[in-house]
Amino acid sequence: MMKRNSLPSWYPAKCHSENLHWGVSQWIGALSHRSQLVRAEAEGTLVEEYLEAVMRGYCPVIPAATVLFPIEVGQPDTLLFRRFSEALEAARKQPYSLAGSGICQNVAHQKSKFKLLSFMVGLGRLHRLRVLDWIDLSLWSRLSDVSLDAGYLGDIFWPDEEIDRRYRLATGTRPLACQLLGQSVIYSISMVCNEL
Repeated sequence: MMKRNSLPSWYPAKCHSENLHWGVSQWIGALSHRSQLVRAEAEGTLVEEYLEAVMRGYCPVIPAATVLFPIEVGQPDTLLFRRFSEALEAARKQPYSLAGSGICQNVAHQKSKFKLLSFMVGLGRLHRLRVLDWIDLSLWSRLSDVSLDAGYLGDIFWPDEEIDRRYRLATGTRPLACQLLGQSVIYSISMVCNEL
């Protein structure tokens, strides 16, 4: 039976309180690691130790994706190589699919593109919206078969604020977290930083 509204022993981890003072490079590193976690979770290769390791500030080696490829030894080599190449190409398109992760499904994506300048100027907003907290707890809840209600998370994230917590989660935290988990966004931010 699925548990409801319980938190892991590591929450809040050090990264959840310190990210208010992070620079761009630290956010890119953190989001890159979480993007890998989403990929591993989508592929069914993520174990809780990987998640906790990232929470504690380092990124472990996540097992590489594998492709099961049946070989009929009687087939010509050219045909086998072509089928292998096709299977490999299809597998390499999968790693950063947010749809496969489960935690970002049913999020209405905004029509406007993610604004890199807003990210560069307003890193504190990511902390105030508890973006990393949401990503980490969402991954953990799927690993641990725990249901986390929006109202419960809102009370955990903003216990002293007189706001509509569910609304902030639905319209601010979750959509922004799902955008930032995209590998293309991380890559774009990295390119902008290299040009500064």
